[in-house]
Amino acid sequence: MNAVAGAPIAGETHIAIGKEFFGMLTQRCEIQPTDRILDIGSGCGRIASHFAGHVTNGYDGVDIVLPMVEWCRANISSRYPNFSFHHAPLRNTHYSKTGGDAASYVFPFADATFDVIFVVSVFTNLMPAGVQQYAGEIARMLKPGGRSFFTFFLVTDDYRRRIAQGEQIPNFLVHNVGGGYVGDPANPEGTIAFDESEALGVLTGAKLRIEKVALGTWSKNPGWTYQDVILATR
Repeated sequence: MNAVAGAPIAGETHIAIGKEFFGMLTQRCEIQPTDRILDIGSGCGRIASHFAGHVTNGYDGVDIVLPMVEWCRANISSRYPNFSFHHAPLRNTHYSKTGGDAASYVFPFADATFDVIFVVSVFTNLMPAGVQQYAGEIARMLKPGGRSFFTFFLVTDDYRRRIAQGEQIPNFLVHNVGGGYVGDPANPEGTIAFDESEALGVLTGAKLRIEKVALGTWSKNPGWTYQDVILATR
């Protein structure tokens, strides 16, 4: 399988990360060719490009960066008409200075539309109120029995202990803003972490059932990928 070439963020690392997540999502979410998929934070199609030609029942991507959405439309949708990309005009301290509030955003899809929804490197750049809104929307849009895949930076009790002992791992505990731990208070959505219990509580509060938590390699755990992963079902 070859990914769609020429993405606006080019290079071997970009392609490798997309390929990594294609394999991980296919396996962990048990994706079938007939599944309807929603990719929240689809960006420049680094994951979508690997699914092109492998799903037949529709693949939708949503992103807040319009040029990336337009690139995906021109380079993926033009070749694979069952792939659609949508712009969510939302503000974000890291990606977009204008637009609406993610905390009140309603995705443009009907209830129980998707078999699989994945949210990769989005909740690591979204304030708590936005995460809560997205979680409720994801539960609404998933079909009964549908699968979801989230990445986070999670603050666990073990992580706190290791930071207190001076272990050389990224320290999110310096700045607490609105329930999240941020790297830069001037740009809180640049990088944000959440207490594991809070993240799980948001998902279960949205009526999602937690299936697995796999801590990531960012905190020197033997995880599936760099960020922490939560699998949940509807």
